[in-house]
Parts: sequence; C-alpha cells; structure tokens
Amino acid sequence: MKEKIIDVINQAMPNADLEANYLYNSVDSLGLLIIAQALSNEFNIDIDSDDLNPKNFRNIENLEILIKSKMNQSA
Repeated sequence: MKEKIIDVINQAMPNADLEANYLYNSVDSLGLLIIAQALSNEFNIDIDSDDLNPKNFRNIENLEILIKSKMNQSA
C-alpha cells in the first residue's frame, strides 16, 4: 500500500517532498486538499477536514495508518 500512496501523491502533487520530516509542511493547504482528494478517490474512502492534520500527514507511514483506518470503517 505504501508504494501506491507514494504513486498517488506523486501524480497529484509532483512537487511534494516525500522525504521531508513533515510532509504536512512541504505543501500548502491547497496541496493538502489535492492529496487528500486523490487518496480518497484512489482508496474509495472519505478523508474529512478533521483528518487534515500534522499527525496524519506527517509522513507516508501515518497516511497509510489513516487510510487503513478509513477502509476498516467503510467495511
């Protein structure tokens, strides 16, 4: 799943720094919305405004946890 998340982010926001200590700080607020929408579409989940926070968007690992959690809620 991690590779898929990376692919989705690279397609949605090619300038996002996936190696940054905090992905949240490497893009602006519009970039976060674009990434959230792309991930929502790809994984068929709802990422709402409460999910757009530094903890969830710190790095790919935290995004993977968020996505798995949302997928489990949908099941």
